[in-house]
Amino acid sequence: GSDPDTGNLLTFRISPTLPGVVLNPTNALTANRPNPTSFTYSYTAQRADEGKAISVLMSVADNGSPSLSASQTFVINVNKQDPTIAIAPLGNTKTVRENDVLTFTATAADNGEIDTFTATGLPSFCSQSKAGNVITITCRPGPTNGGRSYNLTFTATDKAGGTRTENVTVVV
Repeated sequence: GSDPDTGNLLTFRISPTLPGVVLNPTNALTANRPNPTSFTYSYTAQRADEGKAISVLMSVADNGSPSLSASQTFVINVNKQDPTIAIAPLGNTKTVRENDVLTFTATAADNGEIDTFTATGLPSFCSQSKAGNVITITCRPGPTNGGRSYNLTFTATDKAGGTRTENVTVVV
């Protein structure tokens, strides 16, 4: 905003007020110019706003007589983000002897956005139990399973469609 009348104070407003909004004066505030004539507007998108189009009204008014004002409406389109999905490090290889028991746990995290978490490729001597985003694998290989490697795949998918995969080899 600008005002050709010297000495008038400008008041900038934004509606609606959103978390993450910052208004900063773009010109230097000095004793000769205590009234900023322009501002930059910045907005840090919030997770709750993903996928939304937010209509924002920015206005400026002076304190002159008569008061002059101007306004502009614009839209902020907040794209859906694909947050980083994490599967807790499992290590590449798990080793177990015949007739022993191997138990390990895989955990997926994505700020509460995990949609599915699966373990595939389990040999017949391994079982899985699942509680939320945690999968516990228990392997009990017999004498006929020795001398082999078995590849297991853990896959987490978030609600935005992002995917993360971790592979683990069980060596008997």
